[in-house]
Amino acid sequence: MEVFISPELSQPVGESNGVLSVLLHELCHTLAFSDGHRGEFKRIATAAGLEGRMTQTTPSATLNERLRVIADSLPPYPHASMNIIGGKIAPVPGDGGGDGDVGGDG
Repeated sequence: MEVFISPELSQPVGESNGVLSVLLHELCHTLAFSDGHRGEFKRIATAAGLEGRMTQTTPSATLNERLRVIADSLPPYPHASMNIIGGKIAPVPGDGGGDGDVGGDG
């Protein structure tokens, strides 16, 4: 199984699209095998601290704080957000991702 994290994400921690919460969501899929976003996936994701619609989970406040602690212990995120336009990847103008601010929102 492969886990793909979109290059459009630029911050390790965020309300809904932080790299670490997206990675956790995808890892829940690897544990649930082929349940889609229901059943075993939902049970695992909820136990891990993900909430909301299972197709667009967000980290609970407690999970977000734990992810921030993890992010603060990691080296800087290696790139800014990128747009994929016509099959080509281009940096997002003015995006501060990858500037050493591993905590995302400050």
